[in-house]
Amino acid sequence: MNEIQHEPSGSSELVNILRGLAGAVLGAVLGAVLFRLAFSAGYYMLAMPGALIGIGCSFLSRSRSIVLAVICGLLAVGVGTYLEWTCYDEPFSVFIQEIGLLGNMTYLMFALGVVFAAWFGFGRD
Repeated sequence: MNEIQHEPSGSSELVNILRGLAGAVLGAVLGAVLFRLAFSAGYYMLAMPGALIGIGCSFLSRSRSIVLAVICGLLAVGVGTYLEWTCYDEPFSVFIQEIGLLGNMTYLMFALGVVFAAWFGFGRD
């Protein structure tokens, strides 16, 4: 008589993805704010927003998902590009034309941010 009814797995997966996306967006906002504060104090922490994107996603999703890992990685590319451009102090078209002239540390920090976002965004069990 007291049968437990389970949600269909597709519905549960969608809810986890939506929660993960909300966490990723919150992590992106927090990461951008902290990056700007650190940059204004003379520190360059471009990997931090990506890491916070993945951590926020993982914290709220409560499951492992390759879909979320890819989305977090792509979000980190967008947020990292935007934040680097805001530090570049030129129009976006000039920034894109001269992206090959950025320093090795910028490339390293950018890549680490994307890897951290995808790694942490993959989630936990």
